[in-house]
Amino acid sequence: MAAFHTAFPGRHVTVEEEGGSASRNRRSQCVRESSRLRALVVKLRSALEALIPVWCRAGAAAVDWLLNLVAIIPFRRAKDSHWTERARVLYPAHLAADFSVWILPTG
Repeated sequence: MAAFHTAFPGRHVTVEEEGGSASRNRRSQCVRESSRLRALVVKLRSALEALIPVWCRAGAAAVDWLLNLVAIIPFRRAKDSHWTERARVLYPAHLAADFSVWILPTG
C-alpha cells in the first residue's frame, strides 16, 4: 500500500497499488473537501461584502470629523478678533461642513 497526502494537513489516504476503487475514493474525498472549502470561501466573501458599507460609512465619518477639526482651528484662535475677521476665518470650516453633506451619504 502507498500513502498519498492531500493538500490538507494531517490528512492522508492509503491506496492499494493494484486497486482502482481506492483512487476513486481518494478523488471523491478531495472533491468533497474542496467543495466544503469553496462553500466556506463563499460564506466569508458574502459576509465581507455585507461589511463594506459599514466600513465605508465609518471612513467617511472619520474624514468628515478630521476636516471639521482642522478647519475650525483658526476660528478658535481668533476668539478675541472682530466679528468680520472671525467670519472670514470660519469660511473654510463652513466649506468643510458643506462638503460633508456630500461625503457622508456616499460613504
